[in-house]
Amino acid sequence: MEESILTIILITYNHKNTIAKCIESILNQKTNYKYEIHITDDASTDGTSDICREYGEKYPDRIKLFIQKENTINNPPETHHVCQAYGRISTKYWCYIEGDDYYSSENNLQVLIEKLEEHPECYTSAHNTIRKNADGTEQLIVDEKFKEGIYRPFEIPYVHPTGRIHRTIKGMWKYGLQGDALIYYYFQSKGLTYYINKAMSVYNYNNLGVWTSLSSRIQNRQYRLSPFRLCQYTNFENEKCWRNLLIKKDRQMVTFFSFFIGTKLAWYLWYIVKFVPDFGWDSIDPYKAKRKKK
Repeated sequence: MEESILTIILITYNHKNTIAKCIESILNQKTNYKYEIHITDDASTDGTSDICREYGEKYPDRIKLFIQKENTINNPPETHHVCQAYGRISTKYWCYIEGDDYYSSENNLQVLIEKLEEHPECYTSAHNTIRKNADGTEQLIVDEKFKEGIYRPFEIPYVHPTGRIHRTIKGMWKYGLQGDALIYYYFQSKGLTYYINKAMSVYNYNNLGVWTSLSSRIQNRQYRLSPFRLCQYTNFENEKCWRNLLIKKDRQMVTFFSFFIGTKLAWYLWYIVKFVPDFGWDSIDPYKAKRKKK
């Protein structure tokens, strides 16, 4: 029996009006290899779960369904539905997509897998994505000046998850990585990326997604915090990579502090100065605080 080479994780919560299109775009992929679809639904309340069940019953050989009994959005990594989904990956490659986005090309997955097979030195293969805004306008996620080819770590800007496939790294989920930016930069730190300057997926930028439903203040905070969380999750491995992701003023502050108190303490002092006044002491390690309450 042919084994799957790719796991596609479909993350969904209250995507009743879009989930069918997303699933169909995955099922319609034309590949010369086997792949499996893991749908993880975070206890939707709008009927999304029922639609997922229908597809699971119709395609039991292609879809594995994981529906939460309770919402896990604020849970620590070990009980968060997305982290649990990552932990179930056993294939050579993996990718993920949210239930309000979709693949616009039937050859999307085939092309990306081919590049990873041809280039074992690459940890990620990627292509461009169209962002559809709520007002009807559209734009490309990655600037067209980035041509097809292999890019060194951090040379290529952010690529949306619908346009990426990653090589599975043994033990990587011990870090409990959550959030697309953390995952993207983690893989950037590991090695090369093969990028294709062609849009083959669509990102619906509206208030239905996990990210877009957040306020601009929280989004900005999360962007700035990503390097700090990567340090925490990886026990400060590749700390210089994460420091380079900081905006200039933050990077200068961490560097200055490190001369006097060492690298690890410098990061924590930077966080205390920048974020504790607004978000409190528990925000330094929010999951630790949640574990204590249980």
